Amino acid sequence: DRSESGCRLRGRVANANRVLPGALVAFREHHNVSWTLAVVRRLRKRIGDRIDIGVEYVGRKPLVVTLAADVDGVARSTSVADRKRKYYAAIHLHESSGHPHLPLRTLIMSARDFNAGRCLSLQSDGAEYTVRLNEPIEEHDSFVWLSYALVFRLATDGPTQGRSYGG
Repeated sequence: DRSESGCRLRGRVANANRVLPGALVAFREHHNVSWTLAVVRRLRKRIGDRIDIGVEYVGRKPLVVTLAADVDGVARSTSVADRKRKYYAAIHLHESSGHPHLPLRTLIMSARDFNAGRCLSLQSDGAEYTVRLNEPIEEHDSFVWLSYALVFRLATDGPTQGRSYGG
């Protein structure tokens, strides 16, 4: 049971109380297919440990990234080893023309660490980026799904180390 925006999943769960509307779930149809990230929209308990959930697609091929903020709250575009930083984990989703159609790059991060307009360092793929967090696409008690603006890129791998790229 599938559409462009989501699908129904049926299965067994150890604790049905952990699968609530608004929860994030990741699934894949086969072991050789990429993961799909979705938000639970509907829940129907069946007999015993079986449930049906209706999910809305958020993105495919989620990637865990590290976000960092300087302790003084100002992200900088250069890397200094002795600088005090606070680190956060986030999920990065690339833009996609398939299902789901997602014309921009987005992040899913903890709601307690989110503040629109905040600049953070995003570390991924051998580079460090300074990004500005945009207004949320969707907000829940535990997470926020948002787009971001690339402010600066500092390469950190191989011969381009230290070279900056405007963005």
